[in-house]
Amino acid sequence: MRMVTKSGQVYEQTCIHVPLEMKQQAKEAGINMAETFRNALAAEIKNRNHPAQTQQDQNGGAASDRGAV
Repeated sequence: MRMVTKSGQVYEQTCIHVPLEMKQQAKEAGINMAETFRNALAAEIKNRNHPAQTQQDQNGGAASDRGAV
């Protein structure tokens, strides 16, 4: 089933399975699981499409030159 937001973003429903304890902990912590999943999936897609850029982002925005003399 698809849903379109007022901004025009199209969403499609999906289902994932997580351990019960993890779901309970997320609920207790007030974690929005759908938003968390979307953010993690976007980061994984970015990492797989641009692994060098992702590494630079993790190093503070520049390629690391530690050890260079």
